[in-house]
Amino acid sequence: MHRAFFLEEILRVIFGCCYPERQPNRGYAAADLVALAGTCRFFKEPALDVLWTELKDEAPLARCLPGVCVSSSSELGCQSYRFKRRLNETERETVKSYTRRIRVLSIVYPCRFDLESLEDLCLPSNTDPLFTNIRKLWYSIVDQNLPFIHHIVSPQLKNLNLTFAVSDTSSCESFPGRNYGSTHSPLVEPSGGGLQHPYLGRRRASSSLQLAGLTVLSFTPTRELTNQVASSNQLLVFPALQRLSVHIERIVPISELLIHLRLPAIISVYTTFSAQSESPLRKFIRSFLMALRKVCTSQTTKSLTISHFAYLDPLVQSLGYVLTLEDIHPFSALNFTRIIFDLDWTVNLSDNDFLQIASMCPRLVSLVINENHGWRATGITPAGLAQFLQRCSFLEMFFIALDTRGYTSFAGIQTRDGASPMRRYTLVNIVDSIIEAESIPALADFFAENFPQLARGSHFFRSWESFMIRDHPDREVYMKRWQDVCALAKQKLLERSQ
Repeated sequence: MHRAFFLEEILRVIFGCCYPERQPNRGYAAADLVALAGTCRFFKEPALDVLWTELKDEAPLARCLPGVCVSSSSELGCQSYRFKRRLNETERETVKSYTRRIRVLSIVYPCRFDLESLEDLCLPSNTDPLFTNIRKLWYSIVDQNLPFIHHIVSPQLKNLNLTFAVSDTSSCESFPGRNYGSTHSPLVEPSGGGLQHPYLGRRRASSSLQLAGLTVLSFTPTRELTNQVASSNQLLVFPALQRLSVHIERIVPISELLIHLRLPAIISVYTTFSAQSESPLRKFIRSFLMALRKVCTSQTTKSLTISHFAYLDPLVQSLGYVLTLEDIHPFSALNFTRIIFDLDWTVNLSDNDFLQIASMCPRLVSLVINENHGWRATGITPAGLAQFLQRCSFLEMFFIALDTRGYTSFAGIQTRDGASPMRRYTLVNIVDSIIEAESIPALADFFAENFPQLARGSHFFRSWESFMIRDHPDREVYMKRWQDVCALAKQKLLERSQ
């Protein structure tokens, strides 16, 4: 055997090619790695490290203890496991010989272990976490499994995704605050840069979930969770957190939760409302943005996303809300570089509003407003867009609606302080902009002047493509006219270059 194969680093790279992510037939790759692990003692450890790097569920851990686990089919159709007896120390060491290799783990509803077996697995007699090297964790909080997360993760954790699942015997609203052992415990308490759950059980008097190194946090807030954090009157500090993702299934006062967080290193905030939830109220959005001003800092925070995934009639305004500059003004102190708003609201932003946005966020790189829901309004004028592009010299991508009413002649572009229009756009989407046939020549001149990339093709230009506005009765007509604008602009650019 070549001497290079005695280096574990080289073997891990080679074996990693046998087990790539998103491979459709990962079962065959797993069999190959098992065979490699049994080939020789030099291959064993690197092959097992690659094989156990990521677990989609807990089932492989159960199969490591064939004499202890009993399998059965759950009501949801998947195979579940339970222990016939308590694990002894030898069996625990067998499990830990595999769990130390795991970097990515999913323990999601429905869990593969019953509650008693999961407790026995996750609560060892010593203080070491079960997964000492885990980096990313998906964890469904259901029944009474919340305290176990404290014994699963280690300070190595960087990415945590929490969901509150509802089982047949419990509700995610009534779950937090149940009795564990003999003490009634709150869901979370601040503790030295982490979260603490004082679980008083048979193994340990208390446990602390240290999240000082966490860089990504994703969770679904419940009203009970929000109330508990708000009533604590203490701050939860995540010193290294860079990305916060909040998925809202029901409208809860999340701003009351946010104001108790401190995120000094946060870069992006991603907030989504599910299709099952109602569209967010105006007061909800404003209070949320005001809370962000207290939580985030202008030095680090760069990206904000607020979107609602609902499939509604594009011609029906469900709540009658109108997005105005007043709604998005609270984020002016944060100086975002990327902003995404996509709500079931009509958009009413004028040329002056866009100039104010340019003043609030002069280093704006991406601006996306109602990509999916459409503006259902006239939009800003071509002249207003030209001024906005000149002020936002870093802008690369934008999704807006363009008001082309009466635009039949191109008057040129008045540059500010000798500045030239921005020329390096990666994506331009004019969403649901209505266009009349007589405006096509003038708009072609406007686009040829502002977007010289059209000479190389219109692949970066989009209009009327959102799933939620595809049922508009005149969509095909307007899309064809915008395609004509691009074709005519391309022709003019080619003529200039000759």
